[in-house]
Amino acid sequence: MKNLLPSLSKEERAVLKEEVEKELVRRSFWKYCQYMKPEFFQETRIHLLKITDAFQRVLNGTLHKLMISLPPRAGKSYTTSHLCAYSLGIDMTGSIMRNTYGAELAWELSGGVRDIVQSPKYRELFPWVQLRRDKSKVESWQLKEAERISYFCGGVGGPITGKGCNKLAIMDDPFKNHAEGLSETFQKKTWAFYTGVHRARMEGDCAEIVIGTRWSSEDLHAKLLNLEPEEWEVINVPALNSSGQSYCEDIVTTKKLWQIKKITEDSIWESEYQQNPSEAEGKLFPKSALRFFDGKKLRRNYAGILCFVDTATSGDDYLAAIAGKLYTSKTSLYPHLYITDILFTQEDVPLTIPWVAEFIRKNNVQSTIIEENGAGHVYTYALKKEVRKVARSVFHEVNNYQNKEYRILQQSKWITQYIHFREDIQPGSDYDRFLTWLGKYVKYAKNKHDDAPDVLANCAEWIRGVICKEAPYVEKFRKRDAKKSKRK
Repeated sequence: MKNLLPSLSKEERAVLKEEVEKELVRRSFWKYCQYMKPEFFQETRIHLLKITDAFQRVLNGTLHKLMISLPPRAGKSYTTSHLCAYSLGIDMTGSIMRNTYGAELAWELSGGVRDIVQSPKYRELFPWVQLRRDKSKVESWQLKEAERISYFCGGVGGPITGKGCNKLAIMDDPFKNHAEGLSETFQKKTWAFYTGVHRARMEGDCAEIVIGTRWSSEDLHAKLLNLEPEEWEVINVPALNSSGQSYCEDIVTTKKLWQIKKITEDSIWESEYQQNPSEAEGKLFPKSALRFFDGKKLRRNYAGILCFVDTATSGDDYLAAIAGKLYTSKTSLYPHLYITDILFTQEDVPLTIPWVAEFIRKNNVQSTIIEENGAGHVYTYALKKEVRKVARSVFHEVNNYQNKEYRILQQSKWITQYIHFREDIQPGSDYDRFLTWLGKYVKYAKNKHDDAPDVLANCAEWIRGVICKEAPYVEKFRKRDAKKSKRK
């Protein structure tokens, strides 16, 4: 090299230096990540260093089974997408399979890997990597120099396109959420897919990576660790460490995590954030967990009066309407809602429309939030017409497609922290009956009536999304508000 360099021009030396630097980047997954996204892959993000080091050992063939659990938004799927792209760059003969809880997410992740492979920065490192146009479907695509499908994916329970994988078999988020993770039905479905489809596609010395939240002591992670305890290397990163500090301050601060913990139901916090599966048991809203106030001593300086309506969808369901005064404080992260009146009835729909209209009038409600699931839009139309006769109230219609039990559990901690109930109520009243059914609600059980906690969960989501602009709840209402603005 010493004899060669003097004969090179300045421009040729610069080109040689650039190629040497690229080769050094190609030899290290961490250097590759920093090259591709330096603002994300920073040395201070220790959890990313751990993951990329483990991924490097997987690619080197010294680690065959890896299990990863991280808090939300920690970058596990994004880093894994770069792993897939990097793997194809250094070995185009390899085939990768990446499955998730649903086909839609699997295709989205696949599209992300394809975007990386076709990006200018990636092409500078791996100019020989090119996609075949005739085999470029998002669920299954192939590189020009490859003799087999390079990347294929699918969702739990769905078909998998591709013959087999010989490089990486990745299970990325096998459960969609807490409700699925705790569901015996989904646990069996996921395990059947994993054993009958996912593992059946693995060939030779194919490495295996399982990524996801630890939802349950019976989830996929737990079953694999019970069956193969010595074979798996596990990376578990809790959101708050043993000292109560954030796992990564520049991704999410310690203060923010403690705020989240304060309003998150304990079993969800332990599973989703701490990677410590904890099944919820017992009553979710015991009287000792609720906050009460004397209705005669309520302050007058409230920010607004709201009404939340959950219509009855079947014969024995309750229609629930709650009216409350909203109070804000500089010392409180969220506003507090003091429920002053409740309408809770199983009467037929035609009777309840004038009752709810009168309920809105007598409580001087400024904003009425009503759930429109099913035939709810018909009820909303009739109620608006009736309300116009007796009162003025702005209506906001919402739709809920998320699993009801999970939504109630998700908002339960917030409800007990920021919603207050009257202590001066009449025995046998609608308010009293509402609190009775609220107190009977049991986590993950067949509850006879869930109308009381359901309307409170709607209330919590709306306040957090519309008033507090808190993600992800704000996205739930943004589209509907945009449509209403267009109509106006």
